[in-house]
Amino acid sequence: MAKDLGADESLARTVLLIANDVFNRARGEDPGLERDILKGLRSTTVRIVANDINLSSHSGQSCVVALAGLIAMMGIRVTLDMPNVHLIHSQPPLRGTHLLEALEEYAADMVPGAVIGASNTTDDLVIVLGSSLFVGPNQFTLTGTDWSFELSQRPSGSPWTAEVAIGALAGAAAAAAEAFRAALGRISGISGIPLSSQSPYSVDFNRVVRVDLGHPLLKSDAVEVGEVDVVSAGAITSAALYCLRRLVNVHGRFRVFDNDTFELSNLNRYMFGRRSDVGNNKSIALSGYGTPKLMITSEPVMFTDEWAREYGPLSPTVLVGVDQIPSRWAVQRAAPLWCCVGATSHVWLALVSTHSDGDACAGCAHPTDSDVDGEIPTVSFVSFWAGIFQVRALLLHAMGVVPESPQVLVAPAGLYGDYGILQMGLPPNADCPVKCHASRLVTSRSAPGKDAT
Repeated sequence: MAKDLGADESLARTVLLIANDVFNRARGEDPGLERDILKGLRSTTVRIVANDINLSSHSGQSCVVALAGLIAMMGIRVTLDMPNVHLIHSQPPLRGTHLLEALEEYAADMVPGAVIGASNTTDDLVIVLGSSLFVGPNQFTLTGTDWSFELSQRPSGSPWTAEVAIGALAGAAAAAAEAFRAALGRISGISGIPLSSQSPYSVDFNRVVRVDLGHPLLKSDAVEVGEVDVVSAGAITSAALYCLRRLVNVHGRFRVFDNDTFELSNLNRYMFGRRSDVGNNKSIALSGYGTPKLMITSEPVMFTDEWAREYGPLSPTVLVGVDQIPSRWAVQRAAPLWCCVGATSHVWLALVSTHSDGDACAGCAHPTDSDVDGEIPTVSFVSFWAGIFQVRALLLHAMGVVPESPQVLVAPAGLYGDYGILQMGLPPNADCPVKCHASRLVTSRSAPGKDAT
């Protein structure tokens, strides 16, 4: 019984998201539907197919590990159709030296009831990696390079041999969205509530998703990101650190601020999360995944204006993933030379913004506090996309590259459309709560008696 209650709690935010976004039901409005959602997630099976060739690279292995984790965090069963290869590099939070054994051990310590491994159930969806072969229906093929991927129904003759894992990780996030859609089909059948065939929540094997995160300066060469402060050990910034741990040529020193403890309800989206971490401080848990090349230290406190005044300046480079908007303002008031803020909303939005000294700040991007009451609806792959784009922004910043646009909006469930990824400007906001230099210039120009041109 305790296990069932734990399963309900660990998936509560995913159930809430599906009830809200897909079926337009408020929290607690339809308990029967919420039970059907949980049952539908648990009864969905996704098969991941990969052969030796496609698992002979670190990027191919990273794709499988990330994809299996993202799917299982939704409560969906994962069948692994692949050999038990030796892991080329460590794949935290996995433990062990061989892929299948490490994933099965991980499943026993994540969302209660998670299944990753062999299964005799019927496949609702099949994800085929690179040039691997599978005969059967309901399949997508996932192919990619260092910085890009394609998810489509057409078979590929190209094995996954990329050196850099970003294309693999982004491809895993896109494929996890298809697993989400497959589960919605199950839920629709159980609940009797139909999904339109034109709905973005329905599986469509004619859809093609192509994403290229490359840049002329983003190569496989070693990158030194320096001293980086991380405000929040939450889902977004832990996803960023998860991705960075898979970039074997990236070096840096990360200091993580967070006073929260890990809860069961975090298991639906924390890439490093294990059930055995419940009750532990999040930042301390993250620090255990550091390496000599990518050092992670913990500050188990909440970052506030008072902390900054008492302990001194932040590092010049800061990653922010905190839910509380006033904490984003506090970071900006501490005046780092560059910060990158990641935020999400339900299933439709991951927003990542970068703020350099003198430009529109985090207060300009997020000028009002949130009035959200209770748990926020979330799902695994949305937070992961925010983390991926934080990593991309950090790497470009370390190379001295000015970003194409200060804001990137990702629609994780709509990547196949024209507005799947949007790059946007960020003008200074006269109502900025931080009163940054850029916003004060706007205010002074628009004040009575001033030339507003």
